[in-house]
Amino acid sequence: MNNNYRLPKNKSLILLIVILSITLYFPINYLMKVVLDIYLNKGSLNISGLNNIKFLSSNFLYFYITFVFLLLLILTIKVKIIRILSKLFSINLIIVLFLAFLVRILWMILFPTGPVGDYIEYNNIALTFAETNSFPYPNIPYLPVGSIFIFGLIYKLFGSYLIIIKIFHIVISFFTIILFYKITFRLFGEKIASIFVVIYSFYPSHISMINITSPEVTMTFLFALFIYIFIASKNVWNKYIILGIIGGLLLYIKPVFIFALIVPFVYNISIKKYRNIVKSISIPVIALLIILPFSLSYGHLFIVNTSGGINLLIGNNDNSIGTYFTPSKIKELKNVNIENMSTFEQNKQYSKLAMDFIIKNPTKFILLIPKKLFHLLFKDTSMLTLSFEGLKIDNTVKWILYIFNSIYYYLIMLIAILSFSRKYIQKNLSSYLILTSFILSILLMFIIFFGMDRYKYPFMPLIIIFASQFIKQLLDKNNVSHNQIMPKVK
Repeated sequence: MNNNYRLPKNKSLILLIVILSITLYFPINYLMKVVLDIYLNKGSLNISGLNNIKFLSSNFLYFYITFVFLLLLILTIKVKIIRILSKLFSINLIIVLFLAFLVRILWMILFPTGPVGDYIEYNNIALTFAETNSFPYPNIPYLPVGSIFIFGLIYKLFGSYLIIIKIFHIVISFFTIILFYKITFRLFGEKIASIFVVIYSFYPSHISMINITSPEVTMTFLFALFIYIFIASKNVWNKYIILGIIGGLLLYIKPVFIFALIVPFVYNISIKKYRNIVKSISIPVIALLIILPFSLSYGHLFIVNTSGGINLLIGNNDNSIGTYFTPSKIKELKNVNIENMSTFEQNKQYSKLAMDFIIKNPTKFILLIPKKLFHLLFKDTSMLTLSFEGLKIDNTVKWILYIFNSIYYYLIMLIAILSFSRKYIQKNLSSYLILTSFILSILLMFIIFFGMDRYKYPFMPLIIIFASQFIKQLLDKNNVSHNQIMPKVK
């Protein structure tokens, strides 16, 4: 670690920054207007993207003054931000984190995606919330409420601009990288943690996520926070209460984390820490108590949303293909009259049909598992596809990004698989057990339901940690070989 970094104290440097800031404002502002004109003439922006560019342009002076002020603040007052960072990270790592932040800003500007797919409804409800004094969640709780509430609160506080959500995503994705760095550092050491930061910071799918009004960015951050508190804090009651609260928030955002909440319980049993078993049971209990008022407000018991039944049936019926398809094609539904049922009754009926299929056809259910995992893990294109939707982008640019992202993803997966050799696992058994348990807890959900490639993003950082472990071993071997070959200097 480089802890000898010194903040500039030269007053002439501060004066130079002020002069340059004033001088550069006008050409940079002019460049912003030129970029806006280019977008307008090309017609390559949807309405949302156009509003984002206009927002940046009209508020450019505000952002510019804020940036210069913060820069001067760092140089003049004794907050010592850079010194604090240099104690936490090496200077090289700070540069990587800065570049990761910059790349996400550039992606947001170059690909001004609007709300797309299922996330249009997320955004519309959030906007309605921002414009009224009550949370306008529909009478039918079909979508998870967590991220909708967060987006609505952000719109209410900062204005109904989609770019605010994207900036929020950039900020929490930055802290997600730091949290996973700290997790990796604690489990495997600084070198593997540094390798992780480099790989994860420039993972195209993670970069493109910031552009979408989806829950993936927020829930990945909370998932990282959950794991970090679990491995870094002492086994006191406060720790498990906090984990229960975070677990409740995760369930509000997406119920797929229900099994992840019992990982601490399973881990404590596996390492025979029986004193912590009761504490770890409190995590899912607290989480369920947090979401209980929401479900009871509808007069029914359910976990956050009522799409669980139909999703379970889509993944488990005679026509299942392992991923999402139109429910109208489900053979089991043709003999059931659901038109006069309430949403809650439909949810129960869908769940019953799915469970009947699983019980009566256990072999078919088992044979569907490879298909579900195939659709979950085989490709990695959905975030890029969503990021490009509604934009007129040259096909060559699209294919370059698709190919680069696919190569990046397949290399990560291949290297991660190689890390699961006996010698690596024996050296870090406890660490492997923790991370693998969290991965399997989420995989189990999609084995039961169905797979789509964007569903894997919350646990992809854990896969990258394993890949980083193997890369570190390769680098160590190369260093040893190089030192053996080099002649000794007398």
